[in-house]
Amino acid sequence: MPDYLHQHLKIHHPHFTEMNELYISLSFYVFAFGLIGIFVPIYIFNLGFSTVQLAMFFIFAELVRTSFNPFAAILAKRFGPKHILILSYVLMFLYTITLYFLPQNRTLLYFAGILGGIALGTFWMARHIDLATIISEKEPTTEYTTLLIFSYAAQGMAPFIGGVIATQFGIEYGFLVAGGGLILASYPLLKTLEPPVPKKANINLMKTAPINHLIASFAMNVQTMVGVLIWPLFIYLSVETYQDVGAIASATLLLSIFLLRVMGKSGDKGKNSMLLRIGSGFRSIVHVLRAFTNSFLSAFGVNFLGDMSDNMSSIPYTIRFYQAARKYDITAYLTDMEIAGGVGKALPWVIILIAGAHLDLKSAIIITFVMAALLTPLVRLIEPVNEVLENQNK
Repeated sequence: MPDYLHQHLKIHHPHFTEMNELYISLSFYVFAFGLIGIFVPIYIFNLGFSTVQLAMFFIFAELVRTSFNPFAAILAKRFGPKHILILSYVLMFLYTITLYFLPQNRTLLYFAGILGGIALGTFWMARHIDLATIISEKEPTTEYTTLLIFSYAAQGMAPFIGGVIATQFGIEYGFLVAGGGLILASYPLLKTLEPPVPKKANINLMKTAPINHLIASFAMNVQTMVGVLIWPLFIYLSVETYQDVGAIASATLLLSIFLLRVMGKSGDKGKNSMLLRIGSGFRSIVHVLRAFTNSFLSAFGVNFLGDMSDNMSSIPYTIRFYQAARKYDITAYLTDMEIAGGVGKALPWVIILIAGAHLDLKSAIIITFVMAALLTPLVRLIEPVNEVLENQNK
């Protein structure tokens, strides 16, 4: 878009800053993806694919995503993170359409895995680069929690609406609605210029992020995959309706919004270390509790505790993540961390693949809960920025 048009837009929209446009775009994205995101494993399971096939799909998608991360970083450096975010929205749109046609052609499963893997790889890399570049240095936790509040507010009703659509009309129609929302998410990104992204550094794989950060990223993504996709599948095996799974996800997500502002203020007052320590321990306990849920009410209670512990641990972790990216090379550091995270996301499905050959799906999932509980405390290994600087100067 020409410079004079950007200037014209800024005159008439003085508050449409880089951070505001990201708030709006991601709000569209999380609402659209929230309509169907947690239901994808359930959908594939209900189409009659075996436990092995289900696990292989997600392992394959994560391998594609992890393999594509370096290319996504190069593209973001070359064309800017906003352009790559738009590309990720288009790819995710194609992913939803492919899932829509999956009942008619089951061979599309792994094509969907390729599209989903590349879409998520480009989305998270571009999002991380954009945020690491523009997030405030003075009050990063407050600014990041504000982004989460926008996202949670937009996403809050999405799983419930998606569950209603799936129950009343079929999940396929949820894919179509989600696809339309993903295209709309592109528009706000056209309102401002690309942020300045350093272009001089080369991406030397696994040579920038320190080993303790890589372990922390691995552990964080293990428990994220367990909490975001595997746990809803476990709930479904108990409540057996999309609508109930969506209602639980929406209700607890909306309730957790009220805690975000408090965490933001606490983090900027120097309490991030305490939040990370308590939150990670709390989250380990929640993973164990998941194994004992067998009803709507118990799933609701555990999910609410899970959302609380997730925010308590992931917010301070993410702030350290972005601050460290700035102190190292942004794209090289984020590429390393995303690769480690991709391995972490694949691991629970590898466990399900192996255990599912001998156990029922529910029992295999319980093993992933135990594994996540044991690994979650490792997220504390990502040290504050002042320690990063000390390590650099040694």
